[in-house]
Amino acid sequence: MALIHCPECGKEVSNQAAACIHCGYPLSKAQEERFALVLLSRDSDYVSTILTVQERLQIDDYTQAKNLVDHLPALLRRDLSYDAAVELASSFRPNVKLVRDRGETDEALLTAPDIPLPDSQEKKAQAGLGFGGTVAAVIVGIFAAVLLLSIL
Repeated sequence: MALIHCPECGKEVSNQAAACIHCGYPLSKAQEERFALVLLSRDSDYVSTILTVQERLQIDDYTQAKNLVDHLPALLRRDLSYDAAVELASSFRPNVKLVRDRGETDEALLTAPDIPLPDSQEKKAQAGLGFGGTVAAVIVGIFAAVLLLSIL
């Protein structure tokens, strides 16, 4: 049996418990693979980095966002799905790392090994042509076939 931190209240609880004994948060939900983002460095434009942190993390207070950027590495967000983490990471590339969030402390996440983020080209390749691209490819194929048949 290992102790994990409840994603809801942050208190220690057994990893075998169905729900947090402190707040009742369902830990079966917490057992799904979750991720965290760590800001490693800032862009050369310091103010732009602060404003991006403030906007993307929905922090109302500029001073709070500035404090995050001033104390690197900084935990930006935890308990994210993979897709949400990758989407948020795109705003901070290449200054961010993605790590698995298994309920450890914030400090442990700062030094956790990173998981490679997908390249934007790789993500586009996975997306495929989409509906419009498929229709365009079919039209071009038909046009090419008619052109070839008219030449023969």
